[in-house]
Amino acid sequence: MQLWSQENWQKEEQPWERRLKRKVHEIQQDLSRVIEAKNRKYNDRLRRKIEKKFNIRHKGYQLVIEELKQRLVAMAAKIKRYKDRVKQYQLNRLFENNQKRFYEEIQNGGNNESEIPDDEELKNFWKGIWGQATEHDHDAPWIRRVQQQIQGRQQEEIELTEEKLKRTLVNLPNWKAPGPDAVQGFWIKNLTNLHSKLAHYLNECLETAHTPCWMTTGRTVLIQKDRSKGRAAGNYRPITCLPIIWKLLTAMMAGEIYRHLEDNDLIGEEQKGCRAGYKGTKDHLLLDKVILKDCKQRKNGLAMGWIDYQKAYDLVPHSWILETLRMVGVAGRIRRMLGESMKNWTTNLECGGRNLATVEIKRGIFQGDSLSPLLFIMSHSTECGTKGGKARVHTEQATPWEGQPLALYG
Repeated sequence: MQLWSQENWQKEEQPWERRLKRKVHEIQQDLSRVIEAKNRKYNDRLRRKIEKKFNIRHKGYQLVIEELKQRLVAMAAKIKRYKDRVKQYQLNRLFENNQKRFYEEIQNGGNNESEIPDDEELKNFWKGIWGQATEHDHDAPWIRRVQQQIQGRQQEEIELTEEKLKRTLVNLPNWKAPGPDAVQGFWIKNLTNLHSKLAHYLNECLETAHTPCWMTTGRTVLIQKDRSKGRAAGNYRPITCLPIIWKLLTAMMAGEIYRHLEDNDLIGEEQKGCRAGYKGTKDHLLLDKVILKDCKQRKNGLAMGWIDYQKAYDLVPHSWILETLRMVGVAGRIRRMLGESMKNWTTNLECGGRNLATVEIKRGIFQGDSLSPLLFIMSHSTECGTKGGKARVHTEQATPWEGQPLALYG
């Protein structure tokens, strides 16, 4: 028995398409009969019947043949118009639900199959990024100044309860791509008898600072960026999927950390991305548009620059992540648990359904959960100082570690 799927639905002809194709077939048959009758390949009885049906005695064979051909052209145009309308409707729905898939569809017709890169080259490339443990500059003078400014803002120790777990599950997507455990959010949400035990074991992980290795092992799918650049290891975008239990644990911790940062005003006002209640990209695009429009109307000179951190998530030292958490006063249990779990962060590189390599993540943020963006904005704020009597954690002029590549656009 063939299971029903969206792919099967798209391959199956719809009723309107079958109806129009049937009409096209009938017109083609009529055209063939008229041409055969014109060439006297039918007997007199059949020819008189065809002449009567198409009023050939008054119109003539040539006019009837031309009319039938025009009807075929019109019917083909109608089928094309209907298909374009269906395609437009599908793309509109896709844009509403999944903009990433929408742009892939219009760029390459939805063909997302990637060429598989060389295993050894790929492993060496990502091992050179993730597998090289580094330390931040512990002696940077501005770090000590920030420590003095935010001294005393310590988060109370937290406990992960069943109630907090249920609140977290509300925002958990049902059918997102799973990690190596192959478990999707739908099952965790609806197996409600597990919630009490699950909350107990997650809280135990937090208290003991111990997480099993399977919880800290991800699945990184590599998507080819530009087909014209071939199979070069740097021409693949990594998309990491983590085990559902790890995502639940970090989501609960992220909520507690975020509340602590907001309550103590520890996130800079200029930080718009990765914050609840903010539309970072839209806000900045509108601001950029207003500035450009104002300068154009007033005929003012304008110089603008954009700084792009290359591999920004992947080059943050683990020591700086833990130092940032300590500086902003995150609860000790969270810091200890993250510190211990970092030692086991690992991911399996996959492409085209093949497992290519396994890489330990000794540098960079473990991506794929709701905690990773929060760790990123804490470690990449723009300035270090105090404004208006309110302490905020920022970086001063540069990141506190060496070797961060920058690209400047202007």
